[in-house]
Order: sequence, then C-alpha cells, then structure tokens
Amino acid sequence: MHTTCLITPAGPLLQVTVLVSQARQQALSAANKTIAAPVTATLLVDTGATCTNLDLALVKKLELDPTGSVPVHTPSTGATPVFQQLYDIGLVVHGQGPTGSQVHYVPNLPILGSDFSAQGIDGLIGRDVLRHCRMSYSGPDGLLLLSF
Repeated sequence: MHTTCLITPAGPLLQVTVLVSQARQQALSAANKTIAAPVTATLLVDTGATCTNLDLALVKKLELDPTGSVPVHTPSTGATPVFQQLYDIGLVVHGQGPTGSQVHYVPNLPILGSDFSAQGIDGLIGRDVLRHCRMSYSGPDGLLLLSF
C-alpha cells in the first residue's frame, strides 16, 4: 500500500484517521460504553520525532485517558526533560494498493499528547510509524511517498 502527500511550506502533511485504540474499543464494548467517533487529522511527517504526537484537542475529542507519562527531550528543553502524557490510539493511513483503495492500520499506538494549537497541524507522524514503511521525499516534485 502506498500514499502520497504534498510537501507544503509547513512540510509534508499527511491526512490520517485517528480512533480509539483497539484495546480500548474492546474494553468499552465489554462495559457497554460509548466509543468516541474517529477523527481526521493532519499530521506533519517528522523523521526527527521518536514517536507520534497528537494535539490535546483531538485527544479530548477521542475521550482518551492517559496511560502514563514519559520524559521528553527537545532542542528547547536542553538537558532537562519535560514530562508528557502518553495515550493509546488507533491510526489509519489511507492509500492505494494493487486492488484499489487500501489502508495501513496500527491498532494500538502509544502517542504523546502535545499542544499544536499555534502550529496549524494536528500532530506529528514519528519514527514509530515511519519505521514500518519506505519513504521517498521528492523536493523538486513537492511530493512525499510512503509505502507500507
């Protein structure tokens, strides 16, 4: 399965569907509780991000509870890490395959909750997802190709 996205001035932006993780869906179903509807998100493909990040507004829409927290180092934190909450999601990347439309589905993906409200994106696709694909970045064509 492969998908392409445009390389915009903000970088390569990929439209994905984010949903409650498979494990949480099963637990909610067993308890006869409502499962939040999937949301569409625009994520920046970021080879510098160790893991996928999602804006806290989308985390709230999905009614997710934190599963823990981890220390995060960024260039702006220096030697002192910032602790961020972890959440579990399901992630769907839409694309094309030999038989037509196909998806790459990650049923249980731990992600960081972050604030992207000032950046015009809903989060980052990190190396935790990118390690499962081949990527071709064609700057002159303004396209990024991901093959899963």
